[in-house]
Amino acid sequence: MTETSARPVEVELKYRVADLAAAERYLVAEEIGTFSGTAAPRSSQFEDRYVDTADGAMTRAGFAVRVRQSGRGTIVSVKSLARSGGPGGSVRRQELEGPADRTAGPLEWPASDARSLVLEVAGDAPLVELVTIRQLRRKRIVRDGDTRVELSLDEVDVVSRSRVVDRFVELEAELVKGAEERLGALAAVFAADTALAPANGSKLEAALAAVRSGGRPGQGVVADLEAELERADTEDASRRPAVARAEAARGDGDGANKTARSRTAGPKPR
Repeated sequence: MTETSARPVEVELKYRVADLAAAERYLVAEEIGTFSGTAAPRSSQFEDRYVDTADGAMTRAGFAVRVRQSGRGTIVSVKSLARSGGPGGSVRRQELEGPADRTAGPLEWPASDARSLVLEVAGDAPLVELVTIRQLRRKRIVRDGDTRVELSLDEVDVVSRSRVVDRFVELEAELVKGAEERLGALAAVFAADTALAPANGSKLEAALAAVRSGGRPGQGVVADLEAELERADTEDASRRPAVARAEAARGDGDGANKTARSRTAGPKPR
């Protein structure tokens, strides 16, 4: 996350990929609109478990909880379901992160704002799994002056009851540093690319839809979360007071800006 605002806010552009080979050009192109980059992409694998209490306490409070396992360890991310629009069609939402332990509950996680928020809302109730997403991510940084954006190409498997129920690919552009307004050139490139289409919702929403169509039983919490996600589309993420309380407890003024939506001429190959 960037450190440019008083609250950690994710600003993100997301596209569903229809042609993987075409989208892979963005991982090697030297120029994409006014942005440029020369570093080779880096690959990593994640397993993301989305969790909530059995009665959906986090969902009712307006949050999604993701526990991510990778080769670098385990982190928990708490994201607001409410979101607002940003430059170039980007989406903003509040996000808190902290270290976690995939084999233990929140009471045993190291201290962080994310842990504090989970405990504030869920108390000592155990967290149960809603859905798991496994993904191969290839990413790189591109720059336009002082503005830095992380481009990532994600190959996603949605897993329910140890079975892959859906697969899809997404391209994301996340603002790491700089002004959101500088992202218009990227937005023009992506809008003109027939291999890309704006993603209508988050990976979690796509995964929940796949689980629902797969007929997994006992999904009362999933249904509640889907309803909350739909309602949150019309809300401003800045209205979540629990996030503000968690941030105030830390008092360091962290911020997180993440991306903006992309569209103009195609990428210039190496």
